Amino acid sequence: MNNKQHFVGAGVVFVTFLAVILPVIGHILSMRQKQASEKFLSHQVITLREFETILDDASVNIERGLYTKAYQMVKDASDKILHKEFSYNAFIKAGDLFFATEFTHNKQKYIDALYFYMLAQEQEKPFDNEQWRKYQIANCYVQLGYVPNAVTEFTQFISDFPSSPNLINAKMLLAGLLIEKKKIDEAQQILLEIIDTSNSDESMSEIVYQLAQLYFKRADLLPEVQKLNE
Repeated sequence: MNNKQHFVGAGVVFVTFLAVILPVIGHILSMRQKQASEKFLSHQVITLREFETILDDASVNIERGLYTKAYQMVKDASDKILHKEFSYNAFIKAGDLFFATEFTHNKQKYIDALYFYMLAQEQEKPFDNEQWRKYQIANCYVQLGYVPNAVTEFTQFISDFPSSPNLINAKMLLAGLLIEKKKIDEAQQILLEIIDTSNSDESMSEIVYQLAQLYFKRADLLPEVQKLNE
């Protein structure tokens, strides 16, 4: 009987021990996990002000001819955790920095700009800036000579953003690409549509120039002209 009571008593003590110690262990593990998480985030999180400072420093480096260093700075910053409320616009600003720089004429800048514009695609997208991002993606393809990609992007842009301030420019660029691809009828239709809707004298002069190119291209495609050129 004494042995049985001793066994039961030991069991009660053991259960009581577990009831006390397990929550303590759980709390310790939870605190360690939180500390580890906070330590990780302290090295990975970056604020909007910090990101914009990095962009400013990168711009200075580009002016100094340190393009590769500038790109790596911005890329390293973009690899960190950005708050969803500003990450989208931050990546677009990074894309704009490389696209617009006049301190290098290497096409690599358009590849780098495209990288950041595409990176923004993975973020929460405010509609008001999405039209600009898509427009710039198409422009990157134009600058890189990726004509089919540019045609696809501009066509989708025109369909998705009919009220965009960049609509006429997109249409003119698309018309130029179609002329390049010898799709004369499609290009002519777009240019005539712009004439019907645009009130800009500057746009009109550009359209007249493109129409002239179009008619020259159409003349070059005539069988008689092609025979003369052979």
